[in-house]
Amino acid sequence: MPCPVAPTSSGGSIEIEFAAGARMRITGTVDAATLKAAVAALADGSLR
Repeated sequence: MPCPVAPTSSGGSIEIEFAAGARMRITGTVDAATLKAAVAALADGSLR
């Protein structure tokens, strides 16, 4: 079940390191659909 990403007034940040070595850092408010697409693209392990 997907977990919603709720905007916060203070922003915040998240950093994800994938097994293939790619890293993604996001700060501030994030659109859930954009985050999902970015994670899916990096999680498949291919370089684009």
